[in-house]
Amino acid sequence: PEDVKLDLKRAWMISPVGVFGALAAGLANGAVRSMGPLYASDIGLSEAATVTFLSLGIVGGGIVQFPLGWLSDRWDRRGAILLVGALAAVFALALAFWHGTEYWLFLLVFLYGCAAMPIYPLASAHANDRAQAGEFVLLSAALMLFWAIGAVGGPLFAAAVMQSFGAPSLFVYVAVIHMLFVAVTLWRLGAREAAPAEQRGEFTPFAGNPPR
Repeated sequence: PEDVKLDLKRAWMISPVGVFGALAAGLANGAVRSMGPLYASDIGLSEAATVTFLSLGIVGGGIVQFPLGWLSDRWDRRGAILLVGALAAVFALALAFWHGTEYWLFLLVFLYGCAAMPIYPLASAHANDRAQAGEFVLLSAALMLFWAIGAVGGPLFAAAVMQSFGAPSLFVYVAVIHMLFVAVTLWRLGAREAAPAEQRGEFTPFAGNPPR
């Protein structure tokens, strides 16, 4: 397009799941990356173990995107989004109430990363399936802004929760974010049919922050 204006309302109309997915990814993953070291320190991990803890979540999110993206290209992406959102909530609660060896802690954070990290790219892919020609730049800009709002606010909200209820409550907060995202996705499943197969693009995996 020759001229693109940021239109948040239009982005929401194109895909509420995409918008809320971008926001939820920022709120949850931004909090984990910023406050994760404090959580790790509170439960007694060494510096080396803390680095391993934070890295495993990112590695898991990178690995799983290839099979998950392939699957989401072949059925309603909201099904894949529901799956990862629900699993992210489950694994986050397991981390919040973890008691055991470092091995199980590392396994849980790896599985959490497998579920939580693909939420932004899946939500973005779903939103682009709904966009019309000429709306892709507008949509991408809006989704990145919603993600950025979450990434800034997430650590602040998580810090307040952790100060009131202790470091493990970081993952209770994260679990609540994912539960809300699942609820929004379920609402949209009942409100709109899946995008036609011929209208769906091909999922492009990436790890970490949205590309700029």
